[in-house]
Amino acid sequence: MRIIALMLLTWPLLATAVDYRTITGAGGVPLQIAESGDQSAPGILLIHGAALSSSSWLQQMNSSLADAFHLVAFDLRGHGNSGKPWDPAQYSDSKLWADDVAAVMQATGLKHPVIVGWSYGGHVTMDYLRHYSDDRIAGIVFVGSTGGMQPFPPQDPPRTGSLSLVQGRVAEPRRRPPLPDPGSGANSRAPRRRAWPTSRPPEQTPGRPGNRGAPMRG
Repeated sequence: MRIIALMLLTWPLLATAVDYRTITGAGGVPLQIAESGDQSAPGILLIHGAALSSSSWLQQMNSSLADAFHLVAFDLRGHGNSGKPWDPAQYSDSKLWADDVAAVMQATGLKHPVIVGWSYGGHVTMDYLRHYSDDRIAGIVFVGSTGGMQPFPPQDPPRTGSLSLVQGRVAEPRRRPPLPDPGSGANSRAPRRRAWPTSRPPEQTPGRPGNRGAPMRG
């Protein structure tokens, strides 16, 4: 109970270290921003991966990094507390993702920040570079990402047969594992099937009147 009480007391202090607000991104989509640290310090822009949010960076934003850097994270469009347009075109155009990053940098006053892209965030980083070049940033860091710059390696040796393509890579279709043999001991709980003969003469069928105890033919 003391540990829980301590966590409840310290949590508000941790939460107040990060400031949240909403800005307008490309196409009018609202984007939630999270900030910590001195705004006059060198900037680091943190971009999360797919199906995540800016909360992925809370540990960094509440760390000693905030003593030396201006840390900024935001929820990508379609993620977290940012807007989630229904129109698929709002996600297919790389310029929109690039404009979102530019809007965040402008709203937070980031000047020549280092952009850290985690997983899909690396692809968003490259969207920004394609449309805005590297004139306004100090560098990029990929975390678990290639930013889409490295193609999938070819299969060596080439595979043949019944194959399926998954995101440009060759993958074999899934096959069900064979069922264990009930008599092998691999699965002691597997039901044992009684091997009845497929056909028997009526006079040899067990249980018939007058034939009690008659042997079965295998």
